[in-house]
Formats: sequence, structure tokens, C-alpha cells
Amino acid sequence: QSAAAKQRTQLSKRDAEADDDDDTRLSAQRSAQAIAGAEATLVDAAFALFILVRHLVDFQIEEQGGSRAESQSILNEIGPAALEALSQLVSRVEIVNAAGQLERVYFRFPASCLLLTDESKQRLLWEVDRETPGKQIKEFLDFRHIARAEMMHQQKLQRTSLWRYVMSQMRRIDNLVFSVAVVQNAILLVRFSQELEVEPHITPDESDGSLAYLYSEIFMLFGALQ
Repeated sequence: QSAAAKQRTQLSKRDAEADDDDDTRLSAQRSAQAIAGAEATLVDAAFALFILVRHLVDFQIEEQGGSRAESQSILNEIGPAALEALSQLVSRVEIVNAAGQLERVYFRFPASCLLLTDESKQRLLWEVDRETPGKQIKEFLDFRHIARAEMMHQQKLQRTSLWRYVMSQMRRIDNLVFSVAVVQNAILLVRFSQELEVEPHITPDESDGSLAYLYSEIFMLFGALQ
């Protein structure tokens, strides 16, 4: 009986410890969620205040005749790091209101919009009909599905370490491609300066190590690299 009672006591103690661990984990999760919610609220408030300040700056310049430099100093009070972070996700459109006046509207957009590629931006700029009244809004709204799918795809790619590394080295890659193009063009100039005639179906056996065949092989290599 004493051993059974001791075993029951140990089991009760383990259950109590397990319950305490569960309570601790639950409390930690709730605290993390509360902190995340508070941070999101503060970020939303920061963007709302920033948009308000931008409207006040525009009002001071246009309605009260204030100088742009003086108004810009108001924005600089926010701090360079915060100003850059807020400006990066806030944009502006100009619309004509019911009174026929030009009105500026500032709005915050999702960070995923920054992932839209330059090619898609050019497509939106040049391929969407901007003249036909019936097609303007329709084609613009149709394009949003393509843009959204691309941004979500880019967002998934950003989670992979290999893609992040490639994007961080993109400037070097562009410089390398440019260097290859320069070398290729230099070889092209040398080739034509020597006035070599490369036969269209020349093979290694027929070339006998000729410079013409070597040039054609080098061009093929650089073409593959580009």
C-alpha cells in the first residue's frame, strides 16, 4: 500500500508539472501574440501619422505658400531611418475630385508590392490601354491577377537562401554579363579585322586547327554564357 501510494504521489506530481509546463507555454504564446498585436498597432499608427504629416506638408506648401525646404524639415524631424522605412511603403495618387480640383491621396501598400519585377511594371505601363474609356479600368483590374501571382511567387522565392544569395549578387552578375559582352564584341572586331572567312559547316576535322574554327567555337561559348 505504501508503494502504491508513493507511485500515485509521483504520478500526481508529474501531472502537476505537465500542467504547469502547458500553462507556461500557453502564457508565452499569449504574450507573444499580444506583443505582435501591439507592435502591429504601433506600426499602423506610425503610418497613419506619417500620412497625416504628408498631407499637412502639402497643405502648407500649396495653401499657405510655405517653402518646400521648410516643409521638408518637418519630415526630417521623424528621423532618417524611420523616414526611409515609412516612405518606402507609402505612395501617392492624384485624382480630380467632384469639384474639379486636383487632390492628392496618400496610401500605404503591402511590402510584397516591392517584389514586382521591372518587366511587369513596364508591361503595366505600356500594354494596358490608357486611352479607351471602356478598357482603362478593365485591363488595369485584369492585370492585378498577374501582378499578384508574381508578387506571391517572388515572396516564396525570398524565403530560400539560394535565391537571396543570387539577388544579393545581382549587381556582380550584371557586371559579369556586361564584361562578357564587351569581350565578345572585341573578339568580333578582331575577327573581321583579320578578314577571316568561316565556312558555314566547318568541322574540327576539316579545320586543321585553323584560327577560323577557333573563333567560331569561342563565339558559341560566349553566346551560351550570355
